[in-house]
Amino acid sequence: MSASMFGQRPCYGFCYQVELASRQPNLTPEQVVDRAVELRMYRNRVLVQRVHGVARAFTQGDIGHHHTFYSLTLVPALERLSLRHNSRIFQHQTTPDIIATLLQEMGINDYAFSLEREPAQREFCVQYRESDLDFLHRLA
Repeated sequence: MSASMFGQRPCYGFCYQVELASRQPNLTPEQVVDRAVELRMYRNRVLVQRVHGVARAFTQGDIGHHHTFYSLTLVPALERLSLRHNSRIFQHQTTPDIIATLLQEMGINDYAFSLEREPAQREFCVQYRESDLDFLHRLA
């Protein structure tokens, strides 16, 4: 697929609205939404930026003679954590352990921690009626 135009607006990290042209006329939202996407941006045929995320929305537009046009909304995988609210208690875990649990529960496995010292174990940590993303921001 090739992008005919795209726009960016602020959200949790980034939010790209991308207009695409494809020779595949039968792409459906079920095939694209909530899947990993890599957006590559070129200037004068030189790769200048890559953006990795997930498709939040995908719609079909006009159908031409050789191309079908689509609209894609690309957001960080971390935004998945905004979709679920929880109330729970974590006991005898470190902050990185709790964050790892949040990420893994939403299928986010490509992450790493860069810590300057060994994190302390928390006796307990409460998430109360807040999204997993808000809880993560509070912990980080």
